[in-house]
Amino acid sequence: SIDGGSLLEQRRQAQATADAAALAAAEDLFRKYPQNNGLDAGGTAVSRALAIAAANGFSNDGTVSTVTVRVASQTYASGPRAGTVIPKGYAEVTVQYNQPRYFSAVIGTGTIPVTARAVGRGKWEPAFIGIHVLDLHASGALRATGGGSGNVTGGASVVSSILS
Repeated sequence: SIDGGSLLEQRRQAQATADAAALAAAEDLFRKYPQNNGLDAGGTAVSRALAIAAANGFSNDGTVSTVTVRVASQTYASGPRAGTVIPKGYAEVTVQYNQPRYFSAVIGTGTIPVTARAVGRGKWEPAFIGIHVLDLHASGALRATGGGSGNVTGGASVVSSILS
């Protein structure tokens, strides 16, 4: 149970790190989109992702942890689009931590790899949402009264509320 608990904790930490690193890369790609058209021309998106991973304890030393950042023109390593080319403005981050064994060393040797993956998008493109209401816990997050009418053309109406 100690090894299992450690693995679950490391998996949570690896996923949080992959998420944060992918967001850092996506933010860089988004900010520089007008100049670079979604490409990581200077390698700053990859550098920012690696810096976030290191700040979260994944130093990318190749022994204890490995962090891989992929951007446009490379291919996705895993997930539903594995093997396909990553589009401009996207970044995929894979984090692997090699968990040492404690009590499970009785039944096996070597480390146990804990892997997490995240993809971030920093692309300038229209969302095609005409009305977007984000109020998760409000009853009737979108309410229309009176005798008027409204039309949303070329987009969707999205209401994110668990209480309708």
